Amino acid sequence: RHNQSFKCDLIEARARNLFTGLSKRSAARAIHNLYEAMATTTMTELDVHVTGGVDTHKDTHVAAALDQQGRLLGTETFPATTVGYRQLWRWLETFGVIDAVGVEGTGAWGAGPARFLTAQGVTVIEVRRGNRQHRRRHGKSDPTDAVSAARSVQSGEEHGTPKAANGNCESIRLLLIARRSAMKTRSQTANRIYAVIDTAPESLRARFHGQPVSDVVDAAARFHRSDIDNPHDAAKCALRHLARRWQAADDELVELDHHLDRLTTNTAPTLVALNGAGTQTAATLLATAGDNPNRLRSAASFAALCGVSPLDASSGRQQRHRLNRGGDRQANAALYVIVICRLRWHKPTQDYMNRRLAQGRTRREIIRCLKLYVAREVHRAITNDLASTTRERTPRAA
Repeated sequence: RHNQSFKCDLIEARARNLFTGLSKRSAARAIHNLYEAMATTTMTELDVHVTGGVDTHKDTHVAAALDQQGRLLGTETFPATTVGYRQLWRWLETFGVIDAVGVEGTGAWGAGPARFLTAQGVTVIEVRRGNRQHRRRHGKSDPTDAVSAARSVQSGEEHGTPKAANGNCESIRLLLIARRSAMKTRSQTANRIYAVIDTAPESLRARFHGQPVSDVVDAAARFHRSDIDNPHDAAKCALRHLARRWQAADDELVELDHHLDRLTTNTAPTLVALNGAGTQTAATLLATAGDNPNRLRSAASFAALCGVSPLDASSGRQQRHRLNRGGDRQANAALYVIVICRLRWHKPTQDYMNRRLAQGRTRREIIRCLKLYVAREVHRAITNDLASTTRERTPRAA
């Protein structure tokens, strides 16, 4: 404040010397205009707009702050806790007004800070991993990655909105993780049961040979404990443990499917009612879309998210598109299941397949076209369902 007052005195003294030949009214007007220009310049210098970047880790997060000119204001490390998230937010606010914050890995270690900053009204941008070629040439460190995240947001290279992860879609995603693990465990256990039977003594092998896994499990789970004195007893003990493991995984699947059926039907009834879309496929697509449908700007963006949009691969005189091998492959597989079901039961889809085959297209090319069509239909259903769900959760103003 003292420096600003001293600066004003110098400007006034300088102005009076410059405007000596003017009348008092003209000199006063000129000095007033000079004060206004100085005040505008001072406010512009003090109004700093901050762009943050966060390099996330399991135990700590490294943050960087840039001003509107891209100059580095500082870097700092914070613990990966709620207290640490608040400290990070307050630290960014000390530099000025926060425009946006780029967070790496919002679907993993960055989920916590992304949720916290969004709750505080901060614009959070999802940032991908930094350029590998740049890292190879210039090296890598946590502060460097945080600065790179902030610069990618400031340049407009990254502009994706992360998932809100605060509603039924996030609950469905978590249940799907447990279901896939239980399904994998049950399948692996069944394979091990048959492996034991194939190499077991002839009495056990002949007893269970050719039987379905459910019958083998029901019989093997009732084997009694006994001392192991020979391979026959060891095989029975192994089958008993494997059978009970299979039953435990099967019970988990039944419970998880019950929760998924209820959540998926309540969250997206239009999506579940689509031809060929069952509970599992609908749950996978909802987990991919997330709880905030506004982040899916168009059907094309959802198709790219699912990896069904063709990519331009033209060069010179050659104009062509190539297959998109990116995106969420689980969602891509769900769209494929819907298409296969429609090809079996849906007459319009069957007619489309026959018409395109007559035009010289291959079956794979036609299925890719159908997946893109289904993605547009799914995007419309998800957007409508989640928008209505959001309106129902929002309390009405009194």
